[in-house]
Amino acid sequence: DPGKPAISIFTVADKRSKRTLRLELRRFQTISKVRIPRHIQLIHLPEKERISLYYRWIKINRSIKTERFKIKLPKDVKIVSLSS
Repeated sequence: DPGKPAISIFTVADKRSKRTLRLELRRFQTISKVRIPRHIQLIHLPEKERISLYYRWIKINRSIKTERFKIKLPKDVKIVSLSS
């Protein structure tokens, strides 16, 4: 849907820049302001193998309180920021 941008193709390459995997997302549906693909296809390019998933019925889980997901880091952990 050109009116609602979303990543629809994702490709993984090996160390020699040879493409190995391709993920294709299609038939997006908006549920609770979240764009969700209803058709997902994973392609193993060297072997020409593919797996396709088709979702006919999608339901979003109810909200979970953020307090349930507190991460306890060890005192000696090193935090690395990936943002520039």
